[in-house]
Amino acid sequence: MLEHFVIGYLGYEIIIQNPISDIQGYLIEVTNTSSKDRFNFVGHNFFIHLYRLLFKIGFNFELLYLLSVFLSFIPFLLLFKRYFELDSGKIHWLQYTLLVPSFHFWSVLPGKDCVVFVTLVFIFYKLKKMKLSWSILVALFFLFLVRPYVGVIVLLSLVFVLFEKYKNIIDKKFWIPIVLLSFFGVVFFMTQFVKLESLSIESILLKFEGYQNYVEKHTASNYLADLGYIGRVLMLLCLPLFYKVNNDLQYVTSIENALILIFIMYFFFKKIYNRTSNWLELDVKFALYTSILIFLFLSTYIYNLGLASRMRLMFYPLFFYVMAQSLKNDKLN
Repeated sequence: MLEHFVIGYLGYEIIIQNPISDIQGYLIEVTNTSSKDRFNFVGHNFFIHLYRLLFKIGFNFELLYLLSVFLSFIPFLLLFKRYFELDSGKIHWLQYTLLVPSFHFWSVLPGKDCVVFVTLVFIFYKLKKMKLSWSILVALFFLFLVRPYVGVIVLLSLVFVLFEKYKNIIDKKFWIPIVLLSFFGVVFFMTQFVKLESLSIESILLKFEGYQNYVEKHTASNYLADLGYIGRVLMLLCLPLFYKVNNDLQYVTSIENALILIFIMYFFFKKIYNRTSNWLELDVKFALYTSILIFLFLSTYIYNLGLASRMRLMFYPLFFYVMAQSLKNDKLN
């Protein structure tokens, strides 16, 4: 896809002229060898250590950016191949969603979005073989390092799909350690990364109230703030939509969002009109559970249009493939 590399070049020009805060922050902290978080390898600090290592072995920012552009091209190739296999070599109309410019723009930037997108699509692709491999476990470990909440969501999705597949084959006693491991993984995430003082209902409610106050304070548009949770859901799904558009970039994003909304509405119209429900394969179930859980999590704290556009990379590409597989199954039935 020539588009990916063209957007990669444009993204580089934008960063040079208007540094993206996350990337600028990484580069500044790379030189700070006295950081108190030098033994912390999770989230933001993971990339500080990674950048520091790459710069020590001879990388500069241009080479790092080029690596990110090529790395982020891989998931588009894998998804393209899956669409190709789905329709026996024919182009599926949902395959055109891989051309959405914002998906390419946010994926080429060297940072969390690139690594998370690559890892999510890699796990989805590997699950086609209907088994859990060591490569998937390694990818899951990287997700916990890069974005712990995505790691928890992927772990839960894997447990769900594997339980559905093997519940009648594997003895129940084998599921006990799996469920316990998942539970303790969630507990560890809640206490270490969400910074809950305890797992009590009161502590969870206080933390949620804090998130809500932060979101309300930082929500860029008053009309979205007035809508509360519904506003955040709309923001994440399809906003802006030509209303209160402030610049050319938001206008382009509005066109994207309008097309995405049409695709989704058409899909649900077809499902309701045909009144069909069909069986999904293991990998497609994983994509469905993961995209929905990520969407639900993000909708609790998203607070501006730019962040919403950026976060869509984590769920829309997977969900569009679920839509394609579901519509394909309708034809077979």
